[in-house]
Amino acid sequence: MFITRKHLPRRTVLKGVGATLALPLLESMIPARTLLAKTAANPSSRLGFVYVPHGAVMAQWTPAKDVKGGWGQMVGCVYFEAPDAIVLIDPLAPPDGTPDAVEFWSALDRDVERAKRPVAVLLANHYHQRSTAKIAERYPGTTVHGSKHLVGKTERPMDATFADGDVLPGGVKARGIRGMEDDETTFYIPPHKAMFLADALIGIGDGGVRVVPRKWAPEGEEAGKRYEAEFRNSLRKLLNVPIDMLLVSHGEPVTNYGSAALAEALEAEAWGEE
Repeated sequence: MFITRKHLPRRTVLKGVGATLALPLLESMIPARTLLAKTAANPSSRLGFVYVPHGAVMAQWTPAKDVKGGWGQMVGCVYFEAPDAIVLIDPLAPPDGTPDAVEFWSALDRDVERAKRPVAVLLANHYHQRSTAKIAERYPGTTVHGSKHLVGKTERPMDATFADGDVLPGGVKARGIRGMEDDETTFYIPPHKAMFLADALIGIGDGGVRVVPRKWAPEGEEAGKRYEAEFRNSLRKLLNVPIDMLLVSHGEPVTNYGSAALAEALEAEAWGEE
């Protein structure tokens, strides 16, 4: 048998039969001794950013904070379909018994069944457990990942902990933020150059963000000193990687020029203090 680098294009078959057909990917269509990742059969990743515009978990909502210096009623979370996993960051489902909930779970059921990949939930802090327990119960084999500082703080026990700089399911990279709660974490998704931040930045619209004010950090004099000394410097280190999208939990996301938006925020007053 002779092995060549030649392969059979789909169009050759179509011309032969004289009809329009949807052909599956056949083995003969892939050049011999060619990595699958370098062909059209290479699995693609998908990234989705979802927000609930009126705050879904009303029992945990604090209306007094929906003012200048607080957060708006827009709650964001991430669906990332990586080649090895479906990654959900701070997932939040609509309230049970609502039409939105039926639509949400039906769509997620279809995606999980279609992708046939394990589900991994990444938590950015202990305030953002949201619908984690429901998702873990609904999809057997789901793993929940959080900072080592999250141990003992979650309703549904975590399956794995991570440290600053660790690579998580889907190739997502974790980076801790200093000067806030000790479990505050950002997640970077390299294929999409997307950075997700939970309670460190606020989206202000028109492609802009602002850092959160001092009152969002833990209470106490020592916590205040850490915020002043470490918080912005910790965020500035995120600029070491290229950022196209800044996906925030509160406010509108930045979908282009994320690095520039973050750099601008670091030089501006904190949200509510301008």
